[in-house]
Order: sequence, then C-alpha cells, then structure tokens
Amino acid sequence: MVNPVVHEFGQAYDSRAAGPPLGILYLASVLSRGGVEVQVVDQAGEWLSDSSLIDKVKRFNPDIVGFSTLTANGSVAARQAWMLKKWNPNLRIVFGGYHATINGHRVLAKYPFIDYAIRGEGEYSLPVLVEAVRRGGDVRDIREVPGVIYRENGVVKYGAVERVVKNLDELPFPDRRLVLNNDYGYISGAKMPKFTFILTSRGCPYNCTYCSCAAFTKRRITFRSVENVLDELEEIESLGYRNVLFTDDNFTVNRRRVIQLCKGMKKRRIGLNWIAEGRVDAGYFDMLKAMADAGCKIIYYGVESGNQRILDYYRKGTRVEQAVDAVEKARRAGIDIITATFIVGAPGETLREVVNTLKFAQKLDIDFPQFNILAAIPGAKIYDDLAAQGYINVEETWEQAPNVASFHPDCVPEKTLNKLILKYYREFALRRDFIVREVFRTLKSAYRLKLVTSNLKSSRSFYNQITAAFSS
Repeated sequence: MVNPVVHEFGQAYDSRAAGPPLGILYLASVLSRGGVEVQVVDQAGEWLSDSSLIDKVKRFNPDIVGFSTLTANGSVAARQAWMLKKWNPNLRIVFGGYHATINGHRVLAKYPFIDYAIRGEGEYSLPVLVEAVRRGGDVRDIREVPGVIYRENGVVKYGAVERVVKNLDELPFPDRRLVLNNDYGYISGAKMPKFTFILTSRGCPYNCTYCSCAAFTKRRITFRSVENVLDELEEIESLGYRNVLFTDDNFTVNRRRVIQLCKGMKKRRIGLNWIAEGRVDAGYFDMLKAMADAGCKIIYYGVESGNQRILDYYRKGTRVEQAVDAVEKARRAGIDIITATFIVGAPGETLREVVNTLKFAQKLDIDFPQFNILAAIPGAKIYDDLAAQGYINVEETWEQAPNVASFHPDCVPEKTLNKLILKYYREFALRRDFIVREVFRTLKSAYRLKLVTSNLKSSRSFYNQITAAFSS
C-alpha cells in the first residue's frame, strides 16, 4: 500500500511527513487479520523519490497496489500508478481515500491503468475487493464490493453501496510497526521526536463551507470508546513514541468524553505529550484544564477570521469573541503552546477585512498564527457553489484545489494576499512584547525549552519557506 507525497499544486512545498498514514495502517491491520500479506510504502516518511518508491514496490512484487489519495496527491498517485502498470501490466491498482470518494469515477475515466476506486471507509470494502481479485477479478464479484467503482466493457460503473464503520472499537489498531523506522514529526516547522498520530473519532457534525469533511463523512461523527483509545495510547507508549497528535476532525466536540479520556490517561499513568485541535466555541475551562493536566502541550484553534460576516459566510457557527475567550482559557488552563489558523481571500471579502483578520491574530494571546488563502477543494460547498456560479470548470479542476483569489473577480488579488500575509507574519513575530513574553514562557516550560533548543535549525528553515512562498 502506497502513500504518495503531497505536493502543493505547482508550488514549492515542504514534503516532510507530519505523521504516519493512519488510514493505510488501519487497512493493513484489517487485511493482515484476514491473512493477507501487507507492506506499506510512505513516500514522505521514508524520504523516497518516485523512482525509489517504484523500486521498493517492485521488490515486494505485489499482486495488488492500493494508493491512499487526497486531491493534493491524486495526480502524483496517478503518475506512480502508471509507472507500476508499465512495469507489470497484470498488477491491479486501487485508489482509495478522499480523492477516490469524491472523484473516483473521473479517476477511472481519465486513467485506464487504474483498475478500481473505493468510496468512503475501506475497512469493509478492501478485503472483499482483494478476495474478488484473488479469485480472478470476475466482474460479477467486483460489482458486489461495497463502495467500489470499476469498469465493465470499458464503461465506468458503481458497485454495491459503501458500508460505514459504525463500531470503531471493532477495528484493530493501526499497525505502526510497519512504519516504525520512518521519519515523522514535522509540525509547523518544528520537529517532534518519537511522534505519531492517533484517531479517536471519525467525522464532524459541522458543515463549514471551506471544508470537505462533510462530503466524505456525510456529517456523521462516530466515536471510539474511551477504554479502547486508552488501550491504543498504552500500545503507542510501549512502542517508544513520546509525542502524539490527535487527528480527529473535531476532538473537542464532546466535552464530557474528552474529560473522561484525560482522567483515564492520568489513571493509567500514560506519560505522552500530545497535541489536539479544537473549535473556539468549545473553549470550556474544565475540559482544557483536564487536557493540560493529562499532557496536552499544544492546541490548534480554527479561528479563521476576525470578521463575523466572513465567519457567517463560511458557516463556521462561531463568533469572533469566542476566539478571544477560548485562547484566554487555554492559556489559563496551562496548555504550553496555542496556535490558530486563519483564512483570507473569500469572495467579497474586502481588503480592510483581510487586514482586520491578520491584525486580529496579533490581538490574540497565541504563540503562532497559520495564515492560509481560501482554496476551493473539490467536495467542499464553496467549490460546488463556485462551480454552479460558473467560476469553476469542474472537468478542469477536479484534480486541483485552486485558491479562490486566483480566479474570482470579487476577491482581493492573490498577489496582494501573499504580500500581506508575509508582512503580518513578520509583524507578529517581531513585536517586542511578544518576544519578551515568549522568552519568559519558554524559560518557565521544560517542554517548550526542549522543543526550541532542538529545533533552532528547523525554525530557521520554516521561516525561509514562508518567506519564499509568500514573497513570490
């Protein structure tokens, strides 16, 4: 199974891996439980070029190769699939993941060397497909695979209805032993040692228009039991990991569950440092305090805008003042590092509103802002709306996620946004009171001090990347 590197469309991109491909590792565990021999190739985690990746797959000499795909690496996966098919025309190639779910029919229509795509979660689908291929790949068997997209007499067709994993506790833990020696932990320019991901729930009940999660999970959210998560955390610790990122789409959506999980971590004496994302309307002090006491060192808040009108356009369901409150409570709860994401470049967003958002980041007591230009991601409501309005040609952009400001006439120009983002990154970091405050907090925090001293080189490299990306 292959996890291709992610490229930022046509631009320089730091392809170092944040963490392991959990989706593939879940599938590997499920297949292994069924007696299927599985190997995993993670291009970024192993620092592989395309040719090295292909050579490694050839050494395995598989019958089937599955690719985990996003919009951002779908074309990379297609190129690698073509190289493998050229080597072995009898190889069966499967695309899964978000890209395959949203545009699997287009994938098969464009690329004749890709045999199948699977929509949605693959834990029930892929083992059935593997068995059908083992029996010879008769189309009568293939069409019965849940969520499959396939060809019959050259025509792209949909198979049986996809199956949803309703009880996540039934799944075996992702097999991290398959990637134990890979290089992970590159988060926002810093290197987290002995780092991995964990997922405690799937899906998100919200419907933010810039996000594609709703298209993949249909706004369902499914939770693992607290005890099941704690068991996996103990396994993670036993494998030598020390830092963990909870990759849930909405980790803080259930306040009571988060507190129970944190109490369980303390009771079992799980000593991991961990990172989580949260919504600003879930800034409950008791929950944040429980998180900090259980080892949460970093929290990411999706603030997105300093303008209520733009938040409403995104259907975020939050208020500007909630961001201020959530950050203040996280700080008071004792979470070491607070960072926040912001999005600029929406249709109709004025230059004044853009600047207001960039300045709003300075008003918040955060340690680092992440500024992004609004992208139209296939499957997100913004993408669909812009396509319906004639601003996007779906057949030309389904393998891309273009910045809206690059084509929409009612946006602040993309070049202007890039210059403003770079300007306010610099202003944010060079404020005298901010520097003094950060130095003081670092000296007080053993976690911060260790992270900073071990990442001075990475921090300079990350700043250079930002400068290169937004000054072009």
